[in-house]
Formats: sequence, structure tokens, C-alpha cells
Amino acid sequence: MPEFPLDPELAAVSHLFGGLAPRPASLDRDRLLYEAGRRSVRRSRLWPAIAGIFAIISYDLGVRLAYTPPRTEVVYVTKTDNVQHLASRERERSESIGGEKRSMDYAPDSPGAGYLGLRNQVVRFGAESLPAVQPAAGEPPPPVEIMRGLPPGSLNDAQKSRWQHLLF
Repeated sequence: MPEFPLDPELAAVSHLFGGLAPRPASLDRDRLLYEAGRRSVRRSRLWPAIAGIFAIISYDLGVRLAYTPPRTEVVYVTKTDNVQHLASRERERSESIGGEKRSMDYAPDSPGAGYLGLRNQVVRFGAESLPAVQPAAGEPPPPVEIMRGLPPGSLNDAQKSRWQHLLF
């Protein structure tokens, strides 16, 4: 109740408004939000078409995989076989099958044997088939003074050893 007395006319209006019942809402909030979301979506036929194309491609690849027999070849290698002999036999077999020249040769002394050729050789014949590597004779490193841009003989032995430790 208010602390001051109401005007009799205002009290009558307040009493009339207090007797009114609220009208039920004609809007359903959940339905309104659902319809707003549904109408905001653009109808596009692009992504179903792309999904269909990928489904057809996947089906085709699966059928090809199922009906193509795998190529397997069993090669028995004894320790007495020479790696070069096996590589030449492989080269002859590949030329007789397809008649195509391969760019990757398995012989380690061939000019085209790069990293992939050596990798294929190790996979096929084992790590023992790699050629022996001769260590290259390297030059001794230049003096520390020259590396630092100082004239030779400007550092004492303690400073030289400290800079050699830091640089190397």
C-alpha cells in the first residue's frame, strides 16, 4: 500500500485494471523460432549434387578394387645371389612386361639412382645391398679469428678455445 492516500478516481481505475484477466498469447514462441530458422535457410542443390558425384566415384573405385586381382610376385633370394644380377633380372622383366623404360633404376651405380632409387633398392634387396660410402676428406675449419673477422693472432689461447666451443 502506498504511504499517501490515493485520489478516489485513481483508486477506482486501479480497481478496474486489477479485475481484468490477461489475454492468452496468440504467438507460440517455439513455433515462431522454428519458422524463422526454416525460412532463413537458402535452398541449394549444389551440395547434394556434389555428394552424389562423390558417392558414384566411391562406388566405382570400390567395384574396381573388388574385381581387380592384386599383383603379387614371390621372389626367393639366397645369400649367394648377386645384387647386380637381381637388379638386371628385374630390369629385363620390366622391359619384357610393358616395354616401357623406367626412370628409376635399381642398380646403385646407374646415373639415375637418386634417393628414390636407393630407397627402392633397400626395400627390395635389403640394407646390405647399398654401396660402401667412402668418407670425404674435409678441410679443417678456418681459424677462429678469421671466422670472427679479426686479424690472425689477435686472440690468446683461452679466447680461441672459448670461441671454438661456442662456434662448433
